[in-house]
Amino acid sequence: MSDFVDFDALKQYEDIFGPEKMKQLWREYFDDARQKLQRPEEKSSDEIRLIYHSLRSSSLVFGMARFAEICEKIEEYVLEKRDINEILPLIKEADIRFAEAVKKIAPHFA
Repeated sequence: MSDFVDFDALKQYEDIFGPEKMKQLWREYFDDARQKLQRPEEKSSDEIRLIYHSLRSSSLVFGMARFAEICEKIEEYVLEKRDINEILPLIKEADIRFAEAVKKIAPHFA
């Protein structure tokens, strides 16, 4: 596993679905995630929780384990009703982890 991507996990799903289907799933996932991750400060706590809950599970298909970890933590913080000022730094960390994973994965599907 690289710092941001578990290519063995990605390969397992690629073996199941095939390279072309995974490429299509990647494009759909990436477009959806980019849209969901925009302007978190404008979203309610429930919206934030649902966004990171859905991204956590779907990102594991692409080997994005470190991003999934921070998504889970964000979801936990929201469920614990922590102050948004505690959650926003985690969201910034999630953005970094997402961007780094995308840099590693995107060439795989180019």
